[in-house]
Amino acid sequence: MIPVKTNTTIYLLIGASATSGGSESTHQLYYNLRELGYNALMFYVDRPAEGETENFKRFNGRYPIKEAQNVVDSADNILIVPETSTSYLYAYKNIQKAIYWLSVDNYYVIKKIHDEKSIRSIVRTLMGRNRFFDIDSDALDKSIYHLTQSRYATDHLKIKGASNIAYIPDYIHESFTDRTVDLTNATRRDIVLYNPAKGIDFTKKLIAGLPELEWKPLVNMTPEQVADALLTSKLYIDFGNHPGKDRFPREAALMGCCVITGKKGSAFYDDDVKIPAGYKFEENQPELIMQCIRRCIHDYNNEIKNFEAYRDFILAHKNILRDQIQKTFVRNFKQPTQSLNQLQAIK
Repeated sequence: MIPVKTNTTIYLLIGASATSGGSESTHQLYYNLRELGYNALMFYVDRPAEGETENFKRFNGRYPIKEAQNVVDSADNILIVPETSTSYLYAYKNIQKAIYWLSVDNYYVIKKIHDEKSIRSIVRTLMGRNRFFDIDSDALDKSIYHLTQSRYATDHLKIKGASNIAYIPDYIHESFTDRTVDLTNATRRDIVLYNPAKGIDFTKKLIAGLPELEWKPLVNMTPEQVADALLTSKLYIDFGNHPGKDRFPREAALMGCCVITGKKGSAFYDDDVKIPAGYKFEENQPELIMQCIRRCIHDYNNEIKNFEAYRDFILAHKNILRDQIQKTFVRNFKQPTQSLNQLQAIK
């Protein structure tokens, strides 16, 4: 996969003002690279003022983030950019290049914007060139590596003809995984949670069909408030487009909610949303969906047992990430054994 030498620096580029799930995934990759002994640095772009990286304190790294002020364009080094920032790949000639595919759908949104004339002039000014990775014409470029957060992205790239693909998943934050969760009716109400930012038109139809239930949108909440809502509800539904392996379904399952989804994007894949088939539906099945919703609400104690395998699957992902890092970033030298305290000391 991607060769790593003793002098290799791995730069992870990200917008300094972004606080999305994709940003969290990038920081998880950074922290785990460093804990495994790789020389990784965060490279923040579009930062308007000093201290903007305070946004990322919520990701709870074990040690302060080490930043690069610039990228050394050496063939021994590696530059990783998200799929929405591929213009930065073309600012460097020698460095090894990789795209971290966190959202297939967002790539197409940003590419469309980039291709518009008003945006091209801005990119030309900032980067000195008008270039953006074009999946339809550049996928065969073997000099670019592809890291994928979901099986959905992996399959999409393969269909486009890309190679050099490595699966680099993320995991759910410890603020969810470390909580004590009651999987009984005792502390839960008959509430159906949903994300109003995704799939809302279809969700409104379900709400209209089940007015006797309490429906609660997960919006304008802190991560702690989201966790509290999940801990006191019985069901989370998501009929959005699932552009990557979304966090809400995983967080909901860990907090003891049943989960019902559509089959768009990553939700189609068992490797991304590993819930039983009977909880995934096409949108042309509203009556079946409403029957499933009623079961999850009124027979919660039995229904929640069907999500045990999904919760175990989610909890395994931190170890899967670390295994995949070592398979992908291949050292051509023997790595000395160091304790976590020693690693933290040099970081």
